[in-house]
Amino acid sequence: MSLLLILSLVFLLSWNVAAAGDDDQQKAFVQCLSNSTSVASNISNIVYPSDNPSFSSILEFSIRNRRFDTPTTPKPLVIVTPRNVSHIQSAVLCAQSHNLQLRVRSGGHDYEGLSYLIQMSNITVDVANRTAWVQSGATVGQVYAQSTIQFAGVNGTTLDSLESRTPVKDVIYFKAKSDYVTKPIPDSAMDGLLKMMMQDGIEQPYVIFTPYGGKMAEIASNSIPFPHREGNLFKIQYLVYWKEDSEEVSNAHMKWIRDVYDYMGSYVSSNPRAAYINYRDLDIGENMNSSTGGNGTTAYQQAKVWGVKYFKGNFERLVKIKTAFDPTNFFSNEQSIPSLGAGKEGQTTSSNSSSSASAPSGDSDGGNNAGNETQSGDNNAGNGTQSGDVGQGDNNTNNNNNNGTQIGGVGQGDNGNSTTQTSASVVVRYGPRSYYYLVLLFLVLFI
Repeated sequence: MSLLLILSLVFLLSWNVAAAGDDDQQKAFVQCLSNSTSVASNISNIVYPSDNPSFSSILEFSIRNRRFDTPTTPKPLVIVTPRNVSHIQSAVLCAQSHNLQLRVRSGGHDYEGLSYLIQMSNITVDVANRTAWVQSGATVGQVYAQSTIQFAGVNGTTLDSLESRTPVKDVIYFKAKSDYVTKPIPDSAMDGLLKMMMQDGIEQPYVIFTPYGGKMAEIASNSIPFPHREGNLFKIQYLVYWKEDSEEVSNAHMKWIRDVYDYMGSYVSSNPRAAYINYRDLDIGENMNSSTGGNGTTAYQQAKVWGVKYFKGNFERLVKIKTAFDPTNFFSNEQSIPSLGAGKEGQTTSSNSSSSASAPSGDSDGGNNAGNETQSGDNNAGNGTQSGDVGQGDNNTNNNNNNGTQIGGVGQGDNGNSTTQTSASVVVRYGPRSYYYLVLLFLVLFI
């Protein structure tokens, strides 16, 4: 049994009894960080142990889905909000030396609560080249606010719907799933889908059709990780929201969306039944050993179940990239690309962490291509909108998968009780834009 698995058990016990083990682990990690000269002077502003008065507010600040904010949701031992590269490096090294699992929180965009990166929200516009860089923590509202980024109507004016747009004030419960369609859906099937949409007791059901083709179809399916190109008519997003805090209501809505997904099985892609990574769905498979490093062969077989649905043939290449940069699978979550080199569970080294933390960008195909693309599709996904998805969703696949990684036991599974969430943990959030190369690194590690 690995050290990380042992820590998982200790963390589970700590929810039932006031075990000193968690406190000792927490103190040891904080002490390790305080030994770093770069962290020591700012430790009170970037390190928040679970007994810190600000711990809960920071933890809950970017939660977008109440399914992952329940009394039974596992919590991390420490939250770290680094402001520079050395802070990130110190957190990684200390976590490794104390056998703690790391997760990276993002802007709340991940549909299954696996990531948040709220501080990475800069938007840089190059008017001359007509391009924009949108960091992974930026929300759609922040993109809209940029005066040089406007979504124009047919006559060149800003759409009325954007001018009158108001943000959703309440955090609600939701679940989403996705499909790709390669041939027209019969009218009779659409009639059946409409009947399911009208089912009593389902508060806010949605089925969103996003047309594909055009320029997207001209790009080779293996040019970047996003493979869903030529041959796809459109993408479907199944989405359901509800507000009532009730297990019965939650179960009813979860059953509804899964029933809809099952019903549509005969009318969508197959072998594999493809899915969109930005609409994260743990129902299609997850890594059971993500908190322990996992055996390389076992981890690969588990991940391939869902990996080929998101990435098709590109999954194999992503595994090679991950193995090269993170051979022990130190950076992992329920749907992170596995490392074939993870032979002994939980064994990591400081040298591995150091080299990972300083690597500029990783493989140019798996890291730079995805990392250098705008991530607005990821933000759109988090807000349930479609703008920018068709044009950029291909590249966001990798970005969101980067976001789809969290440091610590904060990442929740589909029902908030995934086994990988029970490990002693640390949450790290990134700082300013000047550290993009670290984002590119984590992109490679977590895809």
